[in-house]
Amino acid sequence: AHKVTVFAWVEGDTVTVESKFSGGRRPKNVPVEVYDSAGNLLLKGATDDQGIFSFTTPKKAPVTIVLLAGMGHRAEWILTEDDLQGNDRTRAESTPSKPDWRDILGGLGCIIALVCIAAYIRSRRKKNPSNRTAVDGEPPVAANPSSGTDRNIK
Repeated sequence: AHKVTVFAWVEGDTVTVESKFSGGRRPKNVPVEVYDSAGNLLLKGATDDQGIFSFTTPKKAPVTIVLLAGMGHRAEWILTEDDLQGNDRTRAESTPSKPDWRDILGGLGCIIALVCIAAYIRSRRKKNPSNRTAVDGEPPVAANPSSGTDRNIK
């Protein structure tokens, strides 16, 4: 069985509910129920072909949104009074996000990869004497195929 998820947000007086299964498929024409904090059913509806359901908030009080996708697939989302008044959105937009440990490890992994690539390229240049160039005024070094050793070209 696939897990179903639901997410809801508020824009003005409209609550938008979006849902999907873990594989990314959207539940179509699935019942959605909205309850108040006392457990009373406030309204019913169904998702559209994109897994979205919208409704106008009946009151500025906490609500629980329940998505019933059949065969035991059920998901809930709770909107608080702050959510319905738009206070949560203001706080979220004004708080800068900090990097978490995955961001830091990802950055370190990129740095290590670049160092490894540079070391590989450097080792390839040392193994191939025909790519050597003059260093500090010395003439270039070439390989002597007969002796198997390097000698200075003059």
